[in-house]
Amino acid sequence: MFALRDRVRSLLRRLKGGFHTLPALGVLIGGGVDELFIGRSVNIYLLAGAIIAGLFFIFIMGFIIYEMFKH
Repeated sequence: MFALRDRVRSLLRRLKGGFHTLPALGVLIGGGVDELFIGRSVNIYLLAGAIIAGLFFIFIMGFIIYEMFKH
């Protein structure tokens, strides 16, 4: 649980960065859920969470840009 608290703290630090918010959230979810059930951090889940959130973020940004230039 201490690592989860540290991860929340690092997430809040990253929120100030702006663009990296969603990948940071993916790392928090991917790593935090894993840690609650297994009790230790598994980097593959951390990485998968970050990648999925990053791709989702890119998709959303791409869609917004597409909608802006479509009209």
